[in-house]
Amino acid sequence: MRMFHSSDLLLMDFLLLMFASAAGKILPPQNLTLVWETDFQPWFSWDPPPRSDTSCKYKVDITGYKDMLRSNTTFGMFLVMEGGSLSFSVKTVCGNNESEPATLNVTSPDLVTALDCYSYTATLVNCTWSAAGDSSNLTFSYILAKEFGDEPPAELQECSSYMSSGGVRTGCTLQASLSHAIHIVLHSTINSTLIRNTFTKRTIYNVRPPPLVWNVTESKHTLAISWSPPDMLDLSEWDFVINYTFCDEYQSIKYKDVLSALINRVPECRYCISINAESNKGQTPARETCVEANEDSLLVYAATTVPLLFAFLTVVAFVCCWKNQDKIFPKVLSPHDLLSDICENKDESSLCKLYVPAEEEANCTITLVADTRTNRTNC
Repeated sequence: MRMFHSSDLLLMDFLLLMFASAAGKILPPQNLTLVWETDFQPWFSWDPPPRSDTSCKYKVDITGYKDMLRSNTTFGMFLVMEGGSLSFSVKTVCGNNESEPATLNVTSPDLVTALDCYSYTATLVNCTWSAAGDSSNLTFSYILAKEFGDEPPAELQECSSYMSSGGVRTGCTLQASLSHAIHIVLHSTINSTLIRNTFTKRTIYNVRPPPLVWNVTESKHTLAISWSPPDMLDLSEWDFVINYTFCDEYQSIKYKDVLSALINRVPECRYCISINAESNKGQTPARETCVEANEDSLLVYAATTVPLLFAFLTVVAFVCCWKNQDKIFPKVLSPHDLLSDICENKDESSLCKLYVPAEEEANCTITLVADTRTNRTNC
């Protein structure tokens, strides 16, 4: 029996590879692994497929990043997951042919939801979130990296000013400017396992300054308004909106590239004014104040209006009484005329049938008695 030498085996491997390449069947890499060197620095590695050509390369696809073509089987990179999940796949590429992907998925539970970071001053940022599940031991750490320039990123640091609700951390206030990218890592231990979520936030597109500081100067016929702009973004990026009401009327005026305005005033009206700043990157809350009506104008208004109103009401009352005098002051008949009118009416009534008793005759009996004492002779 003929024995195969090493040179024969190499020749067979080469022929098999050539045959697989000709058939378009390229084997994928094997044993994909991921090791975290730091919170933002994963290290990827894999084994080449068996009997692969050393001229073949590897196409790496990581969720959220562009495809990369690499010659070696290990590499590291700065990576942000935007949560707790990561998927990467590798294909073997030989010439114009490539293999099926070999994929590795890393899935961790989400520690928070609705993570939001915004600048509210030129140097302060608020990051807020809603805790997901048991996050009682949650920590918030971050790296500040300048978006422009050669300044190296700052060291990873934990939040020094947490916001809490019901004993649960729900936010962090940190020092950063609009030029910083904020790389965030959240840690929590669940079932004795360290969980990592990473995010990147850029607040240049999310600004929420506090309400404007402004004042109003009163005169009889005008209100002069002035304000200070937010301490971030250029003045040209802001629109200043003044809304006000007076005597049940509403007005809204928008100003640009100015820090003051003059509005006409109706002295007898009360004015309620609010001002806020708006841009395509955010806006301030509105702040309202009210200006009472001018008292002197009110007195003049009352002195003019009240007599006119009283005179008008007097005329109206007189006209109404004149038109309805028969109803208001009806004719009253005398008692004699009233009885005559009633009895002369053809319609007989019991009122005219008065009972008159008949006249009775008086019968008197007179008896004469003779006094015998006057006719007796005195003997």
